[in-house]
Amino acid sequence: MKATFAVAVLAALMASTASAETIGVSMQSFDNNDEMAIGAIQALKAAGLSMDDLIIVGIDATQDGLAAMAAGDLDVTVFQNARGQSASAVDAAVALARGQSVDKEVWVPFELVTPRNMAEYAKQN
Repeated sequence: MKATFAVAVLAALMASTASAETIGVSMQSFDNNDEMAIGAIQALKAAGLSMDDLIIVGIDATQDGLAAMAAGDLDVTVFQNARGQSASAVDAAVALARGQSVDKEVWVPFELVTPRNMAEYAKQN
């Protein structure tokens, strides 16, 4: 099952890339996390594509993601601030326990991580 899925993903990436190149559109990959972005990078490289021609985006700013960024393969990722998320959750729980109302959704903004600021996130995850 996993091998079949991997082959299907690679085939879809290759087809998307060929179609994008035919009409002159740059290829991008927006992934649900850095590990998926790294998998896309591996598949795209295996298909013979240059990372210079692609924009690859991950989420989480993991150590592996930052290493891929340092290697020039991952273009951007976003840091999900676990401390900010947990603090917001605790604040909401305390407010509810006190009978106070809370917003239905509490947003903790993502933080954009690029090659310029990636060193700031090296010890965050």
